[in-house]
Amino acid sequence: MNPLQEKNQNIMTLGELLKNEREKLGISIERAANILMVRQRHLVSLENDLYDNFPAGVYFRGFLRSYARLLGLDEQKVFEYYECQLEIFNQNQEKDEPNKGKSTTKGSDTDAGKKIKLVITPEWILRGIGLVVVLIIIGYFVLTLRGVARLPELTIAEPVNNKVVKQDKVTIRGTTTRESELFINGEEISIDENGYFETQISLMQGLNEINFKVNNKFDKETEKTIFVNYQPEQKQDQEKAKRITLQTDTQPVWVSVKSDSLDFNETLPANTEKVIEIKSPTTVIVDKGNAIYFTEESTDPKQAYLNPPNLELFSDEQGESQRTFKP
Repeated sequence: MNPLQEKNQNIMTLGELLKNEREKLGISIERAANILMVRQRHLVSLENDLYDNFPAGVYFRGFLRSYARLLGLDEQKVFEYYECQLEIFNQNQEKDEPNKGKSTTKGSDTDAGKKIKLVITPEWILRGIGLVVVLIIIGYFVLTLRGVARLPELTIAEPVNNKVVKQDKVTIRGTTTRESELFINGEEISIDENGYFETQISLMQGLNEINFKVNNKFDKETEKTIFVNYQPEQKQDQEKAKRITLQTDTQPVWVSVKSDSLDFNETLPANTEKVIEIKSPTTVIVDKGNAIYFTEESTDPKQAYLNPPNLELFSDEQGESQRTFKP
């Protein structure tokens, strides 16, 4: 007799299980054979636990897998069910083997010394599998509820709060909860698969407020604000300088210019201009200053804008005139 032909009244064999499932689905044995494209007698053998009628190994497992799939059963659990039944049979065979050829009498010491052994049955295996499934479902809901209640994480690695920078842009780096939405000053920033983000923003001179908001898939929000102080590098003051323009009228004028870096004399023709750039106090002397004019203009554009040059009278006297200009 095939090992799985021995049936316990309280335990459903694999064949009985398959048959029950088929009948529940209202599928006849003929229709099942047509769907699977196998001989009907193979299905009959399978539902009667006559596994000797099948070639061992891959063919039987493939046949069993196809039938389990047709009936909507978990293929792996069906194989486990089969292996369990086979193991139970082998255990019973090993227990009965030493007693072959020996006669026992009623009330013998052998019967009295028998020990009760715990046998793992397919029913217990199915119950265990069901318990594991329930625990997995409970665990999933626990983790989901924890995720619903938990605020998204946000770590700002750079810049630190109240950092003083000398450039008009700052790089922002950090990490947050994966599958979240990150906004910096209202602009959405992309997050990679590990929750890392990096971006660069422009700064206004002075104190800048940078606001972070993270929303997770459960509409929970984390918000942080840091400040960055932008103080641009102070450029060294340019060397002060000034341009002096001398303008003659209708007669030539003799001019003498003296300073730390300038020392020259020349006669300016009538109706001409002479531009002198000074960087230190400079003395200008004119002879026979018949209507000679001058203007002072700073080389600093800002100062030149605030103090536009004006044409002024240097001298209109017959004789020498002198003036000292400072940058």
